[in-house]
Amino acid sequence: MLYDGTLKALALAREGFAQPVEDPRRIETINANLLKAQAILGDLQDGPEPRGRRRIRPATLQRLYDYHNRRLLEANLRSRRRR
Repeated sequence: MLYDGTLKALALAREGFAQPVEDPRRIETINANLLKAQAILGDLQDGPEPRGRRRIRPATLQRLYDYHNRRLLEANLRSRRRR
């Protein structure tokens, strides 16, 4: 469910990037949804290790979450520069 929530927030942020630059809600849409995706990734990062057969080591998973959080932050910063 958390992954689905992340994907939904990212899809909404992508729609925000597609809005005209003049639209005053553009930055708000992008920012809110990227922050939501980051919050969900933070929950995943702080949560328990995945159950079942572990194919990804916890350290690798942490690096993956860090990478995605960094990329979301960069996207959010980039959206603010395009006013």
